[in-house]
Amino acid sequence: MVKIPLAWLQLKREKTRLAVALAGIAFADILMFMQLGFRDSLYYSNVRFHTSLKADIVLINNQSNALLSMKTFSQRRLYKALDLQNVQSVHPIYLDYTAWKIL
Repeated sequence: MVKIPLAWLQLKREKTRLAVALAGIAFADILMFMQLGFRDSLYYSNVRFHTSLKADIVLINNQSNALLSMKTFSQRRLYKALDLQNVQSVHPIYLDYTAWKIL
């Protein structure tokens, strides 16, 4: 007994419909890969600063919400951390924004 692949026969008969269906699936795949690319680029752009820090411990103010709105704290805290015997060095990092001027 020979099995007739009914689905394949239907696809083979209506070639335009097959092409439209394949184009729709390809378009959906492209959109999904674009979304994954946007998600990854957003993630990596947000953690780039943190991964560039060559540090074991980073001190931040507990009132800071995000890198965009960091709150300052006294440099005495840095020198207090330097008093610990395992700390080799401390370095302050200053972040601020500037206005871009279009010529």
